Amino acid sequence: MSREHHWWPVALQRYWANRAGEVSWIDPSGQITRKKVQNRNIAKKARGHTYLKGNVFEYCFEPDFSDADNSIHEVMARLRDLKPLSWATSEIFTLLRASFNNNLNLSSLSKFYTLNKKTHRQLLVLIFSLLLRSPACRDKFENYPAIFGLPKNDDIGKINMSQSYKTVCELVERSRLSNQFFVIIRSPWKEFIFADGLLDGISENLFANRINGHALVPLSPEICVYFCATSRMASGSNVATFTAAPWQVNWINDLMQIYAKNHLFFRSRPPKLTKEFKRKQFLQLEYHRDELIDELDKLAGVRRGPDYSNWPVSSRLT
Repeated sequence: MSREHHWWPVALQRYWANRAGEVSWIDPSGQITRKKVQNRNIAKKARGHTYLKGNVFEYCFEPDFSDADNSIHEVMARLRDLKPLSWATSEIFTLLRASFNNNLNLSSLSKFYTLNKKTHRQLLVLIFSLLLRSPACRDKFENYPAIFGLPKNDDIGKINMSQSYKTVCELVERSRLSNQFFVIIRSPWKEFIFADGLLDGISENLFANRINGHALVPLSPEICVYFCATSRMASGSNVATFTAAPWQVNWINDLMQIYAKNHLFFRSRPPKLTKEFKRKQFLQLEYHRDELIDELDKLAGVRRGPDYSNWPVSSRLT
């Protein structure tokens, strides 16, 4: 088995390749690098999913991600089948208004669907596999010993990553899928970016043995997925999809830069770098929330408690 383990699966990288078959990324200094996706030399770490077990032999949990990686093309095809409002005569005025109005209710722009259980589980496991494998999550897990005044530990990071992924796979397999909602954000005009850190307010709750929280994960330059799970959610469909205006894509891409440290991946044009990305740190929004996330939650039917108005705004970083 290869010692090089990808934290961004090659099957998904292919959706980010340009016509020359290259995936591009930019670092905080503005340096741009391009590599052929077919060479499998992008977003990888030597022995990234291998750790010592009892100081005697090594344990590799790379195969644990096989089901998620092997389902990527099937999941992407299903998401593409979930069509947003089209540019038909009956819908064109709504979409044109959305292109210029940042106060328009997202529900008026969206179509609603219900995912079957198989696709629901596949998409959920894929999202978790991307969150837990990300360098940002690895960094957080490696720093857990600091709670006890101990130094950062690579193996502890890997063990936490492995155990968290096993936990989520077990939860997805046996748990009810109610109170979970996906928002499929489509962008035919402006492209999303991907990063080595993702908006993730959900993996941290796995230690309580539950799926709860929210995450924002771009899967391709045209498709970004928002997922949320909470005990206070309206019943009904479990998917909404809408076509994002360019300003909404810019907002999401700026969120990606907050959570990134070293790599922003893109297909066509490099993003304009923000001051948060230039800090070269894995930052995050307090409570992983801002005004756009609030609107996505409203679209998902999330019901807020009475104290929600006191939650922090997007300028609060931790």
